[in-house]
Amino acid sequence: MKAQSTGNNKGFSTLEVLIAFTVLILCVTAVILVVFGNQSVTVDTQTNVEAISKAQKELENVRALSRQDFVSVVSDPAPVSDGIYNKQNTIVDLTQCLKQATSLVSWNIESRALNVNFSTFLSDIAGAIMMGSDCDSEISGDWDNPITATSVGIGGQGATDIDVRNDFVYLTSDPSAASKEDFFIYEFDSVAVSLTERAKIHVSAGLNGVDVINDYAFTINSEASGHLIVFNISDPSNPTLIASNSLPDMMVGVARSIFYYNHFIYIGTQYLGCPVCPSSQNNEFHIFNVSVPGAPVWRGSFKVNHNINDIAVRGDYAYLATSDNNGELRIYNISDPSAVSFEGLFNAPGNEDGDSLYLLGNKLYLGRDRTPAARKDFYVLNISDPTSPTELGSKNLGLNPGATVEGIVVRGSLAFVGVDNPISGIQILTISDPSNIVNHPICTSLNFSENSTAIDMEGDTVFSANNSNDEIRVIRDQASTC
Repeated sequence: MKAQSTGNNKGFSTLEVLIAFTVLILCVTAVILVVFGNQSVTVDTQTNVEAISKAQKELENVRALSRQDFVSVVSDPAPVSDGIYNKQNTIVDLTQCLKQATSLVSWNIESRALNVNFSTFLSDIAGAIMMGSDCDSEISGDWDNPITATSVGIGGQGATDIDVRNDFVYLTSDPSAASKEDFFIYEFDSVAVSLTERAKIHVSAGLNGVDVINDYAFTINSEASGHLIVFNISDPSNPTLIASNSLPDMMVGVARSIFYYNHFIYIGTQYLGCPVCPSSQNNEFHIFNVSVPGAPVWRGSFKVNHNINDIAVRGDYAYLATSDNNGELRIYNISDPSAVSFEGLFNAPGNEDGDSLYLLGNKLYLGRDRTPAARKDFYVLNISDPTSPTELGSKNLGLNPGATVEGIVVRGSLAFVGVDNPISGIQILTISDPSNIVNHPICTSLNFSENSTAIDMEGDTVFSANNSNDEIRVIRDQASTC
């Protein structure tokens, strides 16, 4: 007998077909997803490899440029297009001889933003040599909780300048009593955080400035002769005077500022107005060759007709902070010391004097006398063109009447400012954006009753020279945060 087909059997056949189609569709879909997924991974891998190669090449180019002209290595103003990629180099000046370079390469794929970046450090060995190896390392702390770590007094006679090298502190003083010591050497123990006196000597009626290079301390005195005094400090416990030179054709006045650069010492004096003097006399800016420190050779001078309160030198240019009402910063070409020439100036609003300078990268930091509330006393200048500085930003520090900005040290995004102010001898500023300079946020107060006359920095330590109370104050950032 022939078997009869039933409706149930037909139903099962149809269901089997549907299941087969479903399985087939899932398999095909999975294959398609795998294929496209593999394509995406392949594309990502290729673009990543290309981007890494481009970032590495950018850093290689930056490093090569830094060896040719360290100062010219600066951040790209905007990303540069390279096919599907955008490339941008960011340069941060950490110290005068150290930069951090970061190369960022970014691109978009399928609405995904991707990027790679590499970073390296660039050092300026040639520049460090020209500065007499006076080039510090970067700071490691965030400086949100600074304190006075230690301090020491020299008898209440006041300090005029300070320079710190290899854990030794060199201090000058202009005491009221001409017979008192005016040159001091202290050793700083960074572990015990202590200062130990190693030497103090009477040199002259008083010293106004010091710049230490290797085994020699170059100082300037407050007398009308013997303006440049040189010490051998190879034995810090027994400094010996090896040279004393007067500024030629200088009838009156005293030296006010000193700066070493590339075997030359630059000295600035107070204003030496003398309407009837020959042009060769009473010049305020002088240059000595100190290739042989014990035998300085005067090479030239120039009449500035103003007080020269501070000096910064790099390459062929000297930058002078002066009392000129129409040019607090004056710039001179010193490529030929026997034929110094005026090149340009920066004139800030108002008549307040320029008092202090700090040069870092293509920026020059200028400090001035206390100004009325509407004006500024701290400036960041662009000196990419050394003869024509332009303002990048400025700030009013809120100083007391009569106060001055006596010293500036910059490390990366922070500026440490010494001010001749009775209750705030040190200020810390955040300068990463020069157009928006702000007080660095800290959880402690830096107020202390000492008027700073100069500051220096070594490693993570600030050294302030003061005119009252303790003449040396050491400031450090605490490890604990706010």
